[in-house]
Amino acid sequence: MTCEQIQEKLPAYQDGELSAENEKAIKTHLDVCEVCRKEEKLLSESWEMLGDLKSIEPSPNFEARFWARVRQEESKQTGWRSLLPAALGLAGMAAVWVIGVTGGFLLFENHNRKEVALINPSSVVTSPYPPNSIEQIFMKNQTSLKRERI
Repeated sequence: MTCEQIQEKLPAYQDGELSAENEKAIKTHLDVCEVCRKEEKLLSESWEMLGDLKSIEPSPNFEARFWARVRQEESKQTGWRSLLPAALGLAGMAAVWVIGVTGGFLLFENHNRKEVALINPSSVVTSPYPPNSIEQIFMKNQTSLKRERI
């Protein structure tokens, strides 16, 4: 095993949680590796210092005061005031949605607007027939023939 693997398993080694095979491999490695031996020593000293700490005992009425405070905070958050932030948020999101949909519709409408080709006003006035109809073609041919005669 590498030093990194050994150092990862040191807490389990000190707690006696490793198999006999792994424990023997770590012990053999610690006998020859100065760095890992120092790491194991630092780890054991840290646990010893934590064991020397004095335990803290809460005051006798700590639990009762804690639950009273929880109930007090819960009572503050009930009623219409607790719903106000959510209602304002929803109203804001709805306003943004309406503005976005309206703006998108207007942009889309302007984007797809096509220019209408203007029809020659003289042809509309002079001919009651639709453009490129047989009658229209006939009328054009008649006018061109008249021009040739002149």
